Amino acid sequence: MKNVPILKGIIKEKDFNSVLSSLEKNFIYVIRDNEEDEEDPQSCCLKFNRKTKKIELINKITKKDKTNLNIQYVNNDWIDYKLDPVILEKTFRILSYRSLTSKLLLKKYNEMVENDWNSLYRNLARGTNIRVLYYIDDIFCDSCKNAYDNCILGRKNDYYYGFLHGKFVSKVNKKDATKLGFVNIDLDSDGELTYNKLIYFTSNSCIYGFTLHGSIMRYILKNSMKEGDNLDRFIDVYNESAFRRYWLHTNFKTIDLVIGKIEKPIISRYPENDNEDTFDYIQMIVNISYLGSSDERNKQVNFLKKYIPKITEEVYEKLGKDQRFKKFNIPVNLLEVTKCTFTNDKRLFYIFEIKKDVEKILSGYEGEKR
Repeated sequence: MKNVPILKGIIKEKDFNSVLSSLEKNFIYVIRDNEEDEEDPQSCCLKFNRKTKKIELINKITKKDKTNLNIQYVNNDWIDYKLDPVILEKTFRILSYRSLTSKLLLKKYNEMVENDWNSLYRNLARGTNIRVLYYIDDIFCDSCKNAYDNCILGRKNDYYYGFLHGKFVSKVNKKDATKLGFVNIDLDSDGELTYNKLIYFTSNSCIYGFTLHGSIMRYILKNSMKEGDNLDRFIDVYNESAFRRYWLHTNFKTIDLVIGKIEKPIISRYPENDNEDTFDYIQMIVNISYLGSSDERNKQVNFLKKYIPKITEEVYEKLGKDQRFKKFNIPVNLLEVTKCTFTNDKRLFYIFEIKKDVEKILSGYEGEKR
């Protein structure tokens, strides 16, 4: 079999058509949750769709489908070459696109070869100058570790977790958190511990600021990291989990994607209620981070409906742990959801009130209404 050399350098414009033809004919990238399990139902692949003229994610594949990054072509001078499979795969990991044209892939491939980071990351936007990284390349490792070290990154039950002096810690209580030197924490007016969730970092190789995907990061920290694990291990797990999570939704439940941040409860009284030891209603806001593959509002709503019970359960749990709510000495199971609204900016607004029959008992006489 002829030994075809790997292309050194960019794909020249005059060779694009030859490369495109080979790519669209031969390219297939199989992604499996378990590489040893050929019957894995969560496998999928990326390959060229001749109808849409795009490389697309395909959920249904057979055990015969195998990854082929061996993209050979004949250049304009009639010399055989093949694309660098390592660069080709890394391009996909960085982009995390579910669908892209063959030409865009080759363009991004060239940007990888040239280390043109500004062009490569231009479309991965979070805000004006902040890009979300799905894959932490070597050029970002040091700045990423510096940014996330000595930071609280989340809370599980009554403990906070994050990195302290380069090591993962998961059993930090409120008292210790204020003494150990975490740099992203503060106390609000009620004495509650708060922490900045948007952590970003920069690189001398790129004009943009970067941050990690919040839901992916928190899932890894809660489920894949052990006490004392260092930031290098976190980056390794993130790079693998972020890639699989975006394409496959493996190693986690879909609900983990759906639920973004659950905001702190807003406890309120009506103007006529001047009793500071009571409340009339509680507002909770849930930021929804995933609504399926469709951009159509009605399909997104239908997708969300089946997860409402689980989301509501987590909102109840969040409310029950809130220190301000605990001061009222009322169990959360005495509250009911009186309103739940899904807004155009992908948030769920909950209104909680005391159950009517419980309210009557607490008020001391039958039939009292607020």
